[in-house]
Amino acid sequence: MLYLRALGAHIGKGVTILSRAVPVCTDLLSIGDGTVVRKDVLLSCYRAHDGWTETGPVTLGADVTVGVQAVVDIDTSMGDHSQLGHASSLHSGQAIPAGESWHQPELVWRRPWKAILDLERSPKNLTA
Repeated sequence: MLYLRALGAHIGKGVTILSRAVPVCTDLLSIGDGTVVRKDVLLSCYRAHDGWTETGPVTLGADVTVGVQAVVDIDTSMGDHSQLGHASSLHSGQAIPAGESWHQPELVWRRPWKAILDLERSPKNLTA
């Protein structure tokens, strides 16, 4: 953490980063208190596109969990208490709202209360 902070990253208290990949544009990285970045996560804050190098911010709120082997592209954000699942990706311009969990393969978002409503309304629970 001290290394990233010394390079300009905004790292909150109690952050755990288990990934060995060091972000290149650290001054564009912001991680809130209590966030966990799991093994093999890519948070580079830059990408190569059409012969150009593009940079952009990556913002992770407080108490966020980024799953193993997830990729977080530039110009993305994750709200407080949100989750990005194992081997998932967050593409440029996407933002996970606070309290939501997004998982691959089709990047499904989930809200606990919505899942309960969906179960109650499923066709097998309806009577004719």
